[in-house]
Amino acid sequence: VGLSNWRLDASKMNRALYLACPDPDVNDLQLTAKTILKSMASTHDQVARIDNKIIDSLAAAYFDLYKHIRVQTQYNNYFGLRDFYSLIKGVVRELMQCKENDNMYE
Repeated sequence: VGLSNWRLDASKMNRALYLACPDPDVNDLQLTAKTILKSMASTHDQVARIDNKIIDSLAAAYFDLYKHIRVQTQYNNYFGLRDFYSLIKGVVRELMQCKENDNMYE
């Protein structure tokens, strides 16, 4: 199994199944982030306190960054979806480590 952000050459496509996914919109990013949150939250009660505004704002900010970077050709492939997944997982992990009386919005 291999993942690539680049187009495969003909010799590799001859031996593989090629699956192309379109660029996600804000709704796709929000749904993906909420799914990651649910999968990580199933084992931890603390994550249930996360407001959906956090997830929606992160998805919107990442989408704006992604759009902005697409315009500048030198940074065209600087950020990918793996960076977004890692961002969401990192935020969820940090929020899982918050104590009950900690203010998670600081």
